[in-house]
Amino acid sequence: TAILLGRFMYHLYVLHSYTCSSEKQEYNGSRIVFVDHPIGIFSFLRTIYVNKISWEEGKIAHDLLLHELGHIRQGHSLDILLLEFLQAFFWFHPFVFLFKQAVKINHEYLADAFAVRSGADKKAYALKLIHYTSPHKPQHLGSGFSYSLTKNRLTMLAKYDQKGAILHRLALLGSLMLILFVSTAFSQLKPTEPLESGYVYADSLFWSGEDQKVYFRGNVVIKYGENDVKGTGSFSFLGSVNLLVVNGKPVSTDTRIAISGAKCNIRALSSEDAHAKYGNQGKWGAIEIETTY
Repeated sequence: TAILLGRFMYHLYVLHSYTCSSEKQEYNGSRIVFVDHPIGIFSFLRTIYVNKISWEEGKIAHDLLLHELGHIRQGHSLDILLLEFLQAFFWFHPFVFLFKQAVKINHEYLADAFAVRSGADKKAYALKLIHYTSPHKPQHLGSGFSYSLTKNRLTMLAKYDQKGAILHRLALLGSLMLILFVSTAFSQLKPTEPLESGYVYADSLFWSGEDQKVYFRGNVVIKYGENDVKGTGSFSFLGSVNLLVVNGKPVSTDTRIAISGAKCNIRALSSEDAHAKYGNQGKWGAIEIETTY
């Protein structure tokens, strides 16, 4: 996290130094910064960065500026900043990197569509995408031309009028990412049938009154039925529990019990056995937990 945050601050410093030490020009409510260093055209926040020599030699076409203006008008830099922070703190999650890549690709499609809607001829713009080359990659935090995606961008240009397609893909991708992040917060193991037994080591257990499930939390080791798990987090595998008995005493819902260092021997009773043992309290079955040290 420290390394990624350090890299993030370094790239912000580079952009700041470009802005402070270079000539500037207003452009359609934004500004263009003419950088002496060899760079490819890219944008960040409300600024477009271009190489000064390329600009003076007329190598920066108006359509390319429209593309970068599309990034600016649609606030793509805010997405990149958010993704940089997510990547810094969730660097261990592989889907963060895939999500970041997918968002950047979508940014390019949206900026291409903006350029065409703003008056760029579609065929001429496509040819400029093919012929415009630069040996320099866009700045890390900037939105710029991705040449490896040229073929896909040309395909999208051919069908950019299909309204709603991009929104549908964004909605689908956003829903998928939400499900993936939530699924890593709580681990739901396979529910077991009554009359099974086993044991658990954990720091605490919690019987939730909201969903009637027992959660084992902290550093957890589970040997119960088909569940053979070792990990850290919040684990539930007993299904819906109607009666929880710990060390011979029924407990109430929303109760947290510290069990650190104890071996929790677990036994699931059928409704018939639980009713015979605990009366009407156990008519829907019961879970018995005995702790030993």
